[in-house]
Amino acid sequence: MDEALARDAARLGYSDADEAANLLCEINIRAGQSNGHHFWLSAPVFASIQDVRASLKERRMEVSILRHRKLSTLKGMAIFSRPRTFAGEPPKFRVSIEKFSDGGGTADLHSASASVRLLKVGEDDSVEVKLLQPDLGELHSRVSWSIRELLRPSERNILFEALKHFCPEPELGLLLGSPHKKKSKNLKPSAAFELHVAWLLGCFGLSTAVLGEYEHIVAPETKVRRGSVDILAASQRHRRLVLVACTIGAPKEDDFTNVLNMAEIISREVFAGTDVRVQGLVCTSVRRFPASKDIVEGLMGLPILDGDRLELLLRLIGAARERDFFSFLNNPMHSELREPE
Repeated sequence: MDEALARDAARLGYSDADEAANLLCEINIRAGQSNGHHFWLSAPVFASIQDVRASLKERRMEVSILRHRKLSTLKGMAIFSRPRTFAGEPPKFRVSIEKFSDGGGTADLHSASASVRLLKVGEDDSVEVKLLQPDLGELHSRVSWSIRELLRPSERNILFEALKHFCPEPELGLLLGSPHKKKSKNLKPSAAFELHVAWLLGCFGLSTAVLGEYEHIVAPETKVRRGSVDILAASQRHRRLVLVACTIGAPKEDDFTNVLNMAEIISREVFAGTDVRVQGLVCTSVRRFPASKDIVEGLMGLPILDGDRLELLLRLIGAARERDFFSFLNNPMHSELREPE
C-alpha cells in the first residue's frame, strides 16, 4: 500500500505521499512520526439518543432516539458493566438492538424507540447505550453510571418521593437552608432544624434517630456530661454510623471538638473489635461555610453541610446522585459537592 502511494505521488511530481498530503491539505506531517490529528473531516448526521429510562418492576430499559427520516437502518448496542469497573475489565454483557420502532414526527425528523430486557442487571450496574449505523459506525452514545439513574423517581428514592407528598420540595429546601424564615408550630427552631436534617439523611438511605433530650452521654458515677450529639444516622449495609451535630448559627470550635470526641468514645466503647466506621458530621444553616474542618492537616477533614450544601443535596437526590453525598462524607477535602448537570 505504501509503495503504491509513493508511485502515485511521484507521478504527480511529489517526492513522497507525505509531501503531497502536506501541500494539498495544508498540514505538516513527517514519515515515521505521529503528531496526533492534523486534519478533521466532519459531516452532520441527524440522529441522536434522546432518552434512556428503566423499570425494575418490568425489568426493561426503553431507549428513545431522534433520527432523520432517511436514516432507517439504525441499530443500537447496550453495554452493561459491573459497578466500579476497573480499566480493562470486560463488560458484564452486551445486548444488540436490531430495530427501532418508528414513532412519527415532523417531515424530516422522526422519533423512534426500542426496548431492552434487564436480565441479571442490578441497579448499581452501569450501562452505555450506543446508536449505530451499518455504514457510518457509531453515531452517538450515552453513559449512565448506574441503572438507578434511569429509574422513575418513584422507584429511585421511595422516602423522598413520599416525603414530598407531605412537605413540597421548595418548602423542604427552605426548612434546611433557611430555617430562620420558617417558624415551626410545635418545635423550637433548633429542634425543628434537627428533625429536618434527619429527614434529609433518611432520604440518602440512612436510618436516623433524633436524640432530643437524650443527646448527652453522662458518666454514671459523677454525672459529668462527656459530650453530646443531635442525630444518629446509620447504614447497616455499609457498616457506618454518622454522629450529627446541628446548629442554626455558625459552628464554634467546641462543636467540632465535641463531635470528634463523641466519635472516639462511641468507636472505643460501643464498636471496638468490629468493622463499623464511626464518623462525625456538622450541619449548619449558615451559608458559604467551608466544606470541612481539618483533622489531619491536608489529609483528613470533618465534613460540614452548610445551608447551601443542604439545599444542594435535595437537588442531587432528584438527579439520582446520592453517591456524591457519600463521596463527600468519605473525603470532604477532595470530593466537592457539585450541581447536577
